[in-house]
Amino acid sequence: MNTNLAVDFFRLLINGEKDDKIEAYHRVIDSAFKILSPVHQKTVGNLRNYQNQDAMILFQMAISKGLAIQTLINGVQYKNRETGSSNTILDPTPIAALTRTQFEAFSTFHNIYNSSTDQNVINLLHDIWVIAGLKERQKGFDSEHPEHLIKAQKEKDKIEKLIIRVKENPIFLNEAKEKQDKIIEWINKRKFEISYRNNKLVLLPHIDMFINAGVNKMFENQYSMLSWFVHPSNLSVMQFGQMFEKNFNQVELLPLSGH
Repeated sequence: MNTNLAVDFFRLLINGEKDDKIEAYHRVIDSAFKILSPVHQKTVGNLRNYQNQDAMILFQMAISKGLAIQTLINGVQYKNRETGSSNTILDPTPIAALTRTQFEAFSTFHNIYNSSTDQNVINLLHDIWVIAGLKERQKGFDSEHPEHLIKAQKEKDKIEKLIIRVKENPIFLNEAKEKQDKIIEWINKRKFEISYRNNKLVLLPHIDMFINAGVNKMFENQYSMLSWFVHPSNLSVMQFGQMFEKNFNQVELLPLSGH
């Protein structure tokens, strides 16, 4: 490795300074878009099929959210028109939400497209993922809107064809009859977190989908932490409150009245 490049690499990888971390994140986003651009341009003809196009958009979803994160890291300017006061508000909760969706996009992308080189596995997991999305959208159509009814029926037909294709997939047929029934039950419940492990299909919690993607051990608990920050948990309140009161976490626990 070039000496200057090595110094730069370790500066961005290890340094705890905020500016270095932001620069490192920016470089990752730039590199990801550099990868995506030629893929969009070269995926033509037979290569631009439904499955590959989904892969490109899923990848782009993950990196596009990084642009929003870059903006939010610097805080949002707020001017109170009643008092005239102006503040920069840094809210960690939307950053956590966006980061968690990146984790989910990464793990889903890996599960469908990278976890196996067997095209039958890729086809099966992609079909299950598509079915889950279409089934969820069926619940949102307006039964009194003619255009919605037409689209709903069209997608319902597509779901039925995809389920037939799932049942004809060699990976599905390799499962015992009882397991096949269980997989169809998962599909009917709009579950898509199904992975192919040790020649068997298994349903995973989304946190395990992330770990299953082969992430570094130090990131194993990050998905759970991000989920706590996203929800109105006490942990998220502590994280949020630190921005507005310096000694927010040092307040003494007071006895309840009557005790």
